[in-house]
Amino acid sequence: MKQRTDDDDFVPRRRSHLIGPAAQARALTAATARLAARRQRDALPHRIETPRLVLRAPIRGDVPNIVTLADNRRIHEVLARLPHPYTRADGIAFVEIFAQRPDERPYAVTLDDRFIGVVGFTYHEGEGWVSRTGAGES
Repeated sequence: MKQRTDDDDFVPRRRSHLIGPAAQARALTAATARLAARRQRDALPHRIETPRLVLRAPIRGDVPNIVTLADNRRIHEVLARLPHPYTRADGIAFVEIFAQRPDERPYAVTLDDRFIGVVGFTYHEGEGWVSRTGAGES
């Protein structure tokens, strides 16, 4: 006769059985938002060229220039997300981690093949606005 253990009463359940409907709804909403952000990011071009500037994905070779330009207190004062002092580790983290986030599309800005800064688009869930004049109203 087989000896009975506590494990015999264990029935594996999916995690959804362990959380309530409200938590499931929040998880679904969060997953949907991440997917929408990824689609928004992927809708943007990887490279934008104008007569003067080229906007392209930041690369590891940009790190020294990013560090040199970003390690500036005046820039830090207007960009809350930018640490100061800005180190090489911050530059590498930006290129390899933050620039790969699904809700952002950063661009390295170059002028005559010279790195001059970073600009980006961030997906924001919610409503935007436009002036009445911009909407064609008087």
